[in-house]
Amino acid sequence: MFNLITDSALDGKPRKRGKRTKTWAERDATFWCSEFLRTLSAEGWRTESLVLALARYMGQERVSNPDLIEHIASIAPESVKRAIRYSGLVLHPGSPRRAEIEHLATLAPEAFGGFIRVLDVFETAYRERRAAVEVLQQPLVELSPLDLLAYASLFAFAHLVPQDLLSTHQPKDPDAHTQVIWDAMNDLLLWRLSSAGHGISRLTERDIAKSLATHLSPFLFPSPDGPELREDLCRAFKELLAAQIKLNSFISRSADAFSFDDHIEYVLRDGRLEVIEHDPTGRTVWELRGERLTRLHYYWMYRGVEAFAASDLATVVIGPPENHEANCFAYIKAMGTYLQLTEAYGLKDSVTAESRLRVDLFQALLSLELMTAFFNPDFMLPYLQHLKETGVPRLALGRLAFGGFLQTEMQNRLPITWSDRAAKIAKITGWTVTRDFPQGSAKQRKRSSTSGQLTGRACLPASARGRRVCIQSFSNAPF
Repeated sequence: MFNLITDSALDGKPRKRGKRTKTWAERDATFWCSEFLRTLSAEGWRTESLVLALARYMGQERVSNPDLIEHIASIAPESVKRAIRYSGLVLHPGSPRRAEIEHLATLAPEAFGGFIRVLDVFETAYRERRAAVEVLQQPLVELSPLDLLAYASLFAFAHLVPQDLLSTHQPKDPDAHTQVIWDAMNDLLLWRLSSAGHGISRLTERDIAKSLATHLSPFLFPSPDGPELREDLCRAFKELLAAQIKLNSFISRSADAFSFDDHIEYVLRDGRLEVIEHDPTGRTVWELRGERLTRLHYYWMYRGVEAFAASDLATVVIGPPENHEANCFAYIKAMGTYLQLTEAYGLKDSVTAESRLRVDLFQALLSLELMTAFFNPDFMLPYLQHLKETGVPRLALGRLAFGGFLQTEMQNRLPITWSDRAAKIAKITGWTVTRDFPQGSAKQRKRSSTSGQLTGRACLPASARGRRVCIQSFSNAPF
């Protein structure tokens, strides 16, 4: 019976109180103040469902029942320690639950003393890495998100784009993998966006031009009469990125292993943490699970290939012959993502945007992939050719941008591109063609023109006139 009650508390399904849905805090309060919890045996508290319930208690801050936790710790201390680990409390030293579990060390030092000291070591290591990031953020704190994106693009073209497109293998150091660096760059952009205020949503073309003239153009078109070359900010960005990667690595390799790997135990010896493997076979399984997670991307890609091969498109030329291969690949990637979102995450065939517009999910994904496919031949390949000829990323970028200016359409080939929203919508008309809309869908085009993720695309209001400027860092698009 108690398993049914616990599962009901954990399932996350909405519960009504009259006409109002009960909040998670109300549900937690109801559960953790229930008298029946004190009647459970030690064996009951060792069950997986109750350990997970305890982990949820440790991970929240609004409900407190320290007397109950002391009781559980006295009869099932290992369950309490597992719950503390599963809750991720190791990365939340400021939680009020920390005071409760530290009190357990005074009540039962043999059971909890060493465990709490391990938590303290993790807290110190985490605080030091967080502090290093915060210190290195200071030289860049006055930069706007767009300014920071300029330095991120310079770094990406110098290091990540060649590694992504030219290297045949990943570096031995896991922290040097391109995805790890992209993730850290994304964290830095989120940091600047979170503290930028509402002004970031009112960029005009003049704002963009001023930012890029200060922080990007001097690197691409150096001139003794031009603005100062901010090598200091370029170095500051690299140092901050390295610190962010170190912090992320600590979380993913050490803190996550402490929290979720049941086959190892961290112990404190001579002031240093050591790992004891209780089950080497289980440890191998843990590592394989991590490898499996990285390979899920390929699984969904293969699913996309299967769906494409079974469709009518497999036997026809998609678009102009010179674009057929890129169009096929875009379709496969979009289909793989669509299958993942619908089968693994339960999304429907259409989604509702903030504007209340219902958008065909696959069509939106396909539009995004086609945007990436466009950048590869028109931006990436010319850049790589210039890089091969010059050997200098900044010089190659300068040639790429200058070559775009010489085009009859005056193409913007800077590392950060932007365009008028109406112009962008007009250019992607053909990407929303379906059987139902043989000429394309205006609504789909509008939605696709504003779709994307932070590190790839953002569409920002330009002025009170309702005109919008679409900004894109194509160096960070998923190729």
